[in-house]
Amino acid sequence: MEEKKARQLVITGIREQARSTRSFDLRCGEVVNFMPGQVAILRVEGEEPAYFAFAGAPDDRDLEVLVKQKVGASSVIYEMCVGDKIELVGIAGHGFKIDDTKGRDLVFVAMGTGVAPLRSALRYVLKRKD
Repeated sequence: MEEKKARQLVITGIREQARSTRSFDLRCGEVVNFMPGQVAILRVEGEEPAYFAFAGAPDDRDLEVLVKQKVGASSVIYEMCVGDKIELVGIAGHGFKIDDTKGRDLVFVAMGTGVAPLRSALRYVLKRKD
């Protein structure tokens, strides 16, 4: 896990993605380095930190996570609005070593919670098609 002080994220956009699932665009005042396949550890007031896979590419302007309405931090974040703040406590996981696949064909298959990290990988690859 990346060990740094918590960073404040501001919700800049929210979109419905599927039944009980929304995507949240989150802006940080500093660069957040991550690899496709890694997860953000997010904290909201009154809840334990929770893990959310990045759904956007590392070089997107905003960070993007998918949130399914469940319990704990997921439920709180799901009900948040544009302008609300969330803390990024850290980044976990090894991520996908996509750069090692350069020049090869790739197939992406996912369902359920696996969609977000593969969405991040797909966006990363599409920006580097050559």
